[in-house]
Amino acid sequence: MLYSAHRWELHLRPALPLLAVGLALSSVGSVPAQAPIWLEWQQVTFTNILADPSLGVADVEEKDFATADFDGDGDIDLVCVRKLPYTTFGNRTNVLFLNVDGVMTDRTFDLAPDMMLPDNSRDVQVGNFDGNGWPDLIVANAGNDGSNGQQPRIFINLGNDALGDWLGLDEQPGRLPVLLSSGGQEPNACAVGVGDLTGNGVDDIYLVDYNNSLDDRLLINDGSGTFTDETSWMPTGFVESGFATAGMIADVNGDGWPDIVKNSVPSVRIAYNEGGSSFGSPQELEVTSCYHFDVGDIDGDGLQDVFAVQDPQDQFLLNASPPGAVPVTWQNVPIGASPLTGGFGGNVHITDIDGDGDNDVIVTDVDTDIPGCNRRLSFLRNDGGSPPLLEDPYPPGNWTPAHHSGTFDVAIADFNGDGAPDIWVGHCAGNDLYFQVSNVPDVLPPTQVTCLQQQLDVVVNWNAAETYDLVRVSRDGNLLAEVPGNVSSFIDSAPPTGTHAYTLIATIGSDQSPVVSCLVQVSFVEPVVNLLCQQVEEDVHLQWQNQGAVTGDPYEQIRILRNGVEVALLPGEVESFVDYAPAYGIAAFQVIPEAIGDSAEPAPCTLQVLPTDVTDLVIGFTDDDNGSTDSVVAILQALEDNSVFALSAEVDDLAELPASGFFLSDFDRLWVEVGMWPNNHMLSGDEGQALADYVLAGGQLYLSGGDTFCFDPDTPIQDLVGFDGCGDGGGTVGDISGIVSVSCDLLNFDQTVPYSGEAAYVDQLQPVTTGEEILFASEGFTCAVVNYVGDSGAVISQSPEMGGIGDVHDRKELIERYIGCLPVAPPVAAFTYSPATGSVPLIVSFLSAGSGAIDSYLWLFGDGGESSSSSPEHTYAQEGSYTVTLTVSGPGGIDQISIPDAVVVSAALPGFVRGDANQDGGIDIADGIAILAYLFSGGGDGGCLSSIDANDDGGADVADAIAVLDHLFAGGGALPPPFPGCGEDPTSDGLGCDSPPCP
Repeated sequence: MLYSAHRWELHLRPALPLLAVGLALSSVGSVPAQAPIWLEWQQVTFTNILADPSLGVADVEEKDFATADFDGDGDIDLVCVRKLPYTTFGNRTNVLFLNVDGVMTDRTFDLAPDMMLPDNSRDVQVGNFDGNGWPDLIVANAGNDGSNGQQPRIFINLGNDALGDWLGLDEQPGRLPVLLSSGGQEPNACAVGVGDLTGNGVDDIYLVDYNNSLDDRLLINDGSGTFTDETSWMPTGFVESGFATAGMIADVNGDGWPDIVKNSVPSVRIAYNEGGSSFGSPQELEVTSCYHFDVGDIDGDGLQDVFAVQDPQDQFLLNASPPGAVPVTWQNVPIGASPLTGGFGGNVHITDIDGDGDNDVIVTDVDTDIPGCNRRLSFLRNDGGSPPLLEDPYPPGNWTPAHHSGTFDVAIADFNGDGAPDIWVGHCAGNDLYFQVSNVPDVLPPTQVTCLQQQLDVVVNWNAAETYDLVRVSRDGNLLAEVPGNVSSFIDSAPPTGTHAYTLIATIGSDQSPVVSCLVQVSFVEPVVNLLCQQVEEDVHLQWQNQGAVTGDPYEQIRILRNGVEVALLPGEVESFVDYAPAYGIAAFQVIPEAIGDSAEPAPCTLQVLPTDVTDLVIGFTDDDNGSTDSVVAILQALEDNSVFALSAEVDDLAELPASGFFLSDFDRLWVEVGMWPNNHMLSGDEGQALADYVLAGGQLYLSGGDTFCFDPDTPIQDLVGFDGCGDGGGTVGDISGIVSVSCDLLNFDQTVPYSGEAAYVDQLQPVTTGEEILFASEGFTCAVVNYVGDSGAVISQSPEMGGIGDVHDRKELIERYIGCLPVAPPVAAFTYSPATGSVPLIVSFLSAGSGAIDSYLWLFGDGGESSSSSPEHTYAQEGSYTVTLTVSGPGGIDQISIPDAVVVSAALPGFVRGDANQDGGIDIADGIAILAYLFSGGGDGGCLSSIDANDDGGADVADAIAVLDHLFAGGGALPPPFPGCGEDPTSDGLGCDSPPCP
């Protein structure tokens, strides 16, 4: 098996005969006229990355890569783990790219479906965990919101089935212990190292915690892939971390026992393996503000060296000790000219990129924390000297296409099988794939390749770039046909269902073109459409519209999945489902219809399942800076201290909230944290309108953070709350103990905050609505204020240096006062219901349509029944007229509404069996004769014409006799209801049933 990740050795394999040219040209590429400075790359992004653009060529998320031959077919595949960029919290799905003849194809859905569950992935590494030789994965996750972390995720490679087909990657969380701090915090891991620390032949795991919320964790493998927490093996203090972004397991001193290496800015630390059951002799390397590192042999002596990504300039440390020395003696060596590595950096890779036998270095440029995509990927060439010189041979501005700005990570592997390492670059604007040019193809590849399903077949079309002899057409790496060069289309008859990659190679004589490709999802069943999911009380209701198979057949059954687990199997005609009381959190539903032995593409919908008593949502923004105290975390904790259940979301824009299952109208209070000036989030006009609409609908809004008030440019929320602007009031003050608007009666906080006079002014805010002047300090101290701005608004501020709510104040009491400051809209009772009339038994659905803050409901249905639901159903079992009363209550009071004679219930309608014309309780040929006798021979109707109306068209005629005979002898199917049992007529018509044959 071939596998690697950031820290793994690069593996090359012999060239595949089909791809000897190495994809040196794209569909419209050409060979540069001048000799390259060093490396020569050919971009193949748009022909060799097959995935939804948001997951492939246009993926703007933070990315981290691991490579291996996951499916065992001899070529290198890739896993991409993703999250919201920088140290922000926003779960994203991960992606499995399988290599099909050099075309990197997204196969996550069918071969790694657990990766479609979003998480906050920060690092991924490959290892052999269960000992079967197939490469497995460990993913390190950071926090999923501002207050907590996530458990790591382990994916086990299932290998091949008996037919040799690869089974995929399966998440098996039971193999890892649940990691919690003494205070209940989950891991906030930013890096993970993998290696066999104990010598039992399988890999162990070292998790590096970003901010010491949990400390690092050492997980030891029992030999079968089950891990225990053995962090106690580590030397005192080693597992404590601060801004820790990298970790590795590597045999640093060459004694045969892998050691543990990690950074904790500004240092790099090593704990030496003492025989597989303990670690000691902790060593701290001489580095300067090291934000990342890699371990590898830079000088070619067989010993492991270290490359340190530093601020301001990188360096490397050569291992100067004989094998087995503890600790190692390190020789610090500066790098040569390298203008692109003079600041913060990211992931780094030591690998022989040019194939000359000396390991070179590739350094990415995006910092873990600091936003910005304006720096550039760097390639450092090793001259093979003693000591070696590592330097960037590219003059500024003379970069290759692979020198991307804003690079999160790169994956270096021989993706096209020509023996030379290629590079996958994950940057701020997407992903790009470059094949290293090892020879130049003589045949231009076909262009404008498309593949489209038509009924049961797939049609592949292309344009010839020149005159070909032949075009080879393959599906999923298997040759389908060699068509004449003048042909530009191919029909693949009835391929199996699933995702298929079609590849084309054109030939002229013995020369061939690079591979070009297209991707198609083949299904014989159309998916459901117009899928909606919404929470009603504790349950989730799904509704959709059915289609059918491409052959016209209806659905046979419909599978419902929640978070990848099947929760229901429904009949094919059903178009709704209720998931009763699912667990709180993100619920990703998929509705998958099946027919004619095939499944449709899943129809997805995602929502956040909330406790019914949730009242508050705390919102932060990815582009803000919350200063030394994360205000989102502070607000959440303070609300919790007040026994208020709150959720949080981190978004680029408020418009993203619905995609995460959050809707502003679902919450009584919003806490919107815009961050710290000058890096605060500036509300857009649409965001301001959304907040203004929320306030006008009765919601309570709190805006928090530096420069909250200026709203540059103005937005509808500023107009609503009536701020006149910001101004420098001048002057100085002594102690500030909570200067607030008297409208909220907030006079004193628990702690006074000294103003030390660093700034000789205090800003003033003049709200036009009240004319009151409130103050907040501009710098030098932390002072929170509240301003009442109408029935539903309040603004929280603090010094711009800290942003929002900091640690200085008693947050519990502060939040309690904020909540108590705003008036609560009184509840208003109103409701709708349907139907209003009907016969016994009558089921009526009720729905509260009230407004204001409502905590509880009491329904009185007039027949002695009652309910506390906001949307109950009630069954009336007796005829009569019923008055319905709804009472609602909330913090603002109680309201009640009664509707006299709201529901009128009549006696049960006569019962009969459709088509039972002679009323003998069964359907047989005698009923057809009875219908004909009534129509043509003067026979009676038995007192129930509805039973004679066998086709339920509202009349009695010869078509009813034909319907009965067709049902009995020609396979005509069931008659309309009521059938085959006794019941009421579900359709209204002019036919009577004065003598019902059955009750």
